[in-house]
Amino acid sequence: MSLNKVIGLTGKSGAGKGVACDALCEEGCVVIDCDKLAHENMLSNGSAFEPIVKVFGKEILQNGEIDRKKLGDIVFTDKEALDTLNGIAHGIIKDQIQNIIENTDAVVVIDAPQLYEAGLEKLCAECWFIYAAEEIRLERVMLRDNISRERAMLRFNAQLEDSFYFEKADVVIEHNDNDIESFKMRVKKQLHNFIKKL
Repeated sequence: MSLNKVIGLTGKSGAGKGVACDALCEEGCVVIDCDKLAHENMLSNGSAFEPIVKVFGKEILQNGEIDRKKLGDIVFTDKEALDTLNGIAHGIIKDQIQNIIENTDAVVVIDAPQLYEAGLEKLCAECWFIYAAEEIRLERVMLRDNISRERAMLRFNAQLEDSFYFEKADVVIEHNDNDIESFKMRVKKQLHNFIKKL
């Protein structure tokens, strides 16, 4: 299948990528959840398990599996460690994504918080940035993940500036209110605009 049917979807924690993906699924798109792929690859039978344990040590294990909280405490406070982890994960995920793209005729959406860091934008005809203001995202993430403001800010500080995404993205869709149905309609409208160009 041709890459002209591939959309890259990115956004910072709490921006609303999940809701956008729900809307795109409702329209028949094949959505690839890169976070889910990364988590599956980290399981003891996954492709990234051994390389990650080799680098970060057995201290990150809990009952024979990688404890993502322990690993997160390391990488979200150390950019070099985060870059190392991403280097392991991104290559594996990219191969899996290319395989999915080649085996479907539907519009494919790559849902990737690190779309640009992983070089996945090169697989996409368009890149979409889901945007919400930081304070709104903070409230959503604290509520969704039941974490403190401090822990949420650790995640936020490990992400790129909004200006980076505004400059790089082909499309920006704002989700600053809690009107989910209105937001989903805007996402679907953008998809229909994309399909018209095919």
